[in-house]
Amino acid sequence: MQTKTPSGCTYAVTFIDDFSRHVTVYFMKKKAEVLEKFKKFKADMENATGRKTKRLRSDNGGEYTGRLFKEYLSKQGIRHEK
Repeated sequence: MQTKTPSGCTYAVTFIDDFSRHVTVYFMKKKAEVLEKFKKFKADMENATGRKTKRLRSDNGGEYTGRLFKEYLSKQGIRHEK
């Protein structure tokens, strides 16, 4: 049995910006929310640092290797390192 947050989330994703070393943790109800959370993190970091996101390093989890995630990274010119 998984433990849930009071808002019903059972998953968390952590993003670290290499340039600023800023760490952000997002809580999710489904792993499918990872792309939405990455888009938010990307926008927030680009606004804060004035620098474009060039690459994403992740494990080989399915939430990072799906078609929609791959297409988004490609359109944004972001290289995916696994």
